[in-house]
Amino acid sequence: ADRRENVRRAAVVARLLADAGQVVLVALISPQAADRALARQVVGDGFREVFVQADLATCEARDPKGLYAAARAGHLQGFTGVDAPYDVPDAPDLRVPTGAVPVGASAKVLADFVVAAVALPGLAPRPTGSG
Repeated sequence: ADRRENVRRAAVVARLLADAGQVVLVALISPQAADRALARQVVGDGFREVFVQADLATCEARDPKGLYAAARAGHLQGFTGVDAPYDVPDAPDLRVPTGAVPVGASAKVLADFVVAAVALPGLAPRPTGSG
C-alpha cells in the first residue's frame, strides 16, 4: 500500500509539472502492474513506460547496499524479486535490456527515446559512428 501511494503521488506531481510545460522523468520501483496502470491514468497521454530490464542476478550484482543479501537472510520482508513478485510489463513503450547491453549503450537508447518522445527542438539524436 505504501509503494502504491508513492507511485500515485509521484504521478500527480509529474502531471502537475508536465501541465506546466516541463519535461518530467520519474524513476520508480513499481513492481505491480496495477500501480503502473494507475500512474498511466493519472499522467494521461504523455505517459511513457520504460522497462529497465535486468534479471535477478544482475540486480544482485549491482546492489551496493547489500539489500538483496539482507532480504535473502530474512532481514527485509516484501523485497521485490526475493519474496515479493514483479509483474513484467506486457507492452512498455521502451524496453532497455540492461543485463545484456552495456550501461553507456543503455543510456543512449533511453536518451534517444526521451528526445524523440518529447520532440525537443534542437536536440535531435547525435549521429553515431566515425563521422
